[in-house]
Amino acid sequence: MKNYNKKDEMTYWDVMSEGNCVELMQEHLRMRLDLPGICRVLGEDHPIVRLIAKATEIGDIEELTVAQAAYEALPEEVLHRARYPWMGLPPPHGTREKLRQQLAPVLIGEGMPGPDPVGCYLQVDARKGYEGETGWETDGGHVFRSAIVYDLRISDWPVRVQIREGSNKEIVLTLLDKIHARLEKDWDRLTDPDFYFEPPPEPPPF
Repeated sequence: MKNYNKKDEMTYWDVMSEGNCVELMQEHLRMRLDLPGICRVLGEDHPIVRLIAKATEIGDIEELTVAQAAYEALPEEVLHRARYPWMGLPPPHGTREKLRQQLAPVLIGEGMPGPDPVGCYLQVDARKGYEGETGWETDGGHVFRSAIVYDLRISDWPVRVQIREGSNKEIVLTLLDKIHARLEKDWDRLTDPDFYFEPPPEPPPF
């Protein structure tokens, strides 16, 4: 028989069922969404990762509060790498804000609903090479250049292929085949920020 005089401890999920779903989801949603990325950056055995994972799994309000405090105390660089795994270093100051404020309203309209239109993308450029050309990555007479860039999108589709007007169909198909092979073989390298960004120099000794 249930003891109605006993006060049961309410969990996160109990409170959600009491009608506070929206408030609690807003309070902890960012932390929950960032957890996989934080795990990737810090490792699954890191104390903060285990703290957040446990708190979000069992839904205890006190543990969620502690986990939230630890999450908010994480360095900005950790959160940046968690949210944007292809950018090992933050972009130049103001890059995203400039695109969002100056270009997005012009290209896609003011107040456009949906995800943030400024996203981070792996970009692979390719063309037919010149005889004896050096300086880029080449493959059988074709030249490739990869980069991680910021761009505007109004959808969350993961892939976009752009072909320049007037391009030769056979060359384009060959380049796409080689890009596919490169992605299959070198995905980890092409999406590794260290491949594009050199670490900052060591500070001079005192």
